Amino acid sequence: MLNSFDKEPLDTTFLIGVIGEFAPRIFHPQWFAKQNLISGTEAEANKPIMFKNDVAVIEFDFCKFEARQQVIKVETDQLAFIVEMLDLLSGTLSSLKNIPVKSFDAHVYTHYNVGSAPDFIKNISKGNKFWDDTIGEHEYSEIEIVIPKTSSSKGKIKVSVEVCPRNESHLHIYVRDSYIPNTSNMLAKELNSILLDEINQSFNISIDLINKIRNNGFK
Repeated sequence: MLNSFDKEPLDTTFLIGVIGEFAPRIFHPQWFAKQNLISGTEAEANKPIMFKNDVAVIEFDFCKFEARQQVIKVETDQLAFIVEMLDLLSGTLSSLKNIPVKSFDAHVYTHYNVGSAPDFIKNISKGNKFWDDTIGEHEYSEIEIVIPKTSSSKGKIKVSVEVCPRNESHLHIYVRDSYIPNTSNMLAKELNSILLDEINQSFNISIDLINKIRNNGFK
């Protein structure tokens, strides 16, 4: 179960990317129907918005699916659709069980109205040890930190806070988590066996970080 945002964002996007070697052209809606991941009716309704040898993009009702030669990505802007999105990704990996994969990313993007985003960034960075090593020439428009992972993976968490380029009242808080297994490669079926736990843990860590930043935490 995912944690809640203390302050509801204007917009939120949850994105998962699996890095490996794939053949994008197989990922037609009819392929998903054959794997019993969607119904035949859904396959007919969800025509690809792009379908070539090196890229396939499909807009399902509950998420966007994109496959390229080195990555499969799924994303949704609806918290209520995360379970369906994870089921689709898990079913896809299960069907590709002997395909080597290298890592996965789990990103959470949020968009807030804070009145003045430059002032918000100035206030959280001023005299705040959490940001001490991150302040540079763009100290009032953008800050970013990298947090090493302490788990069994070799990944890292990147946290960035920036002024929305379209409206200085709005703030973007992004958390990008990467999971890199200690083995050089793992099979899709091995990743699939840990996927749900790792993704849920990652999203909860990201939401907690966003809550702390939004609440002017990390004092």
